[in-house]
Amino acid sequence: MTIQRVGIRVEDTDLEGFLHLPGTSAIGGAAVLHGFGGDPGQPHIVATCDALAGAGIAALRFAYRNHQPPQMTLASGLADAAGAIRLLKAHPDVPERLGVVGFSFGGTVAALVAGRDSRIRAAVLAAAPAVFGRDPKW
Repeated sequence: MTIQRVGIRVEDTDLEGFLHLPGTSAIGGAAVLHGFGGDPGQPHIVATCDALAGAGIAALRFAYRNHQPPQMTLASGLADAAGAIRLLKAHPDVPERLGVVGFSFGGTVAALVAGRDSRIRAAVLAAAPAVFGRDPKW
């Protein structure tokens, strides 16, 4: 397995990400989304990326804008996740099979991204809240 440091351009911001590539040709790619107040270096996020890469799936972890202190919104989380999907889609070592894995806030983002983007073939939601904040739109 190899870990590449990558930049994800979203609006006028560059997000730092880490792409875990399998030791053999990837069979697909997944964005791994952390929770509200979390970060991409949390042990469960890194372990998930390592496990996916071990199974032949390129896994991208990154920090949302304004994640520390947690001030991200659902709208900004969706935009950041869409940027991660764009990076995976454009990466020469990642084939067309794409998915998302989200924990907590990231699970909510993953569900919405998967529903909005036809390129996403699979979504895994871990402890995703059914309601986010007081906004009745969500």
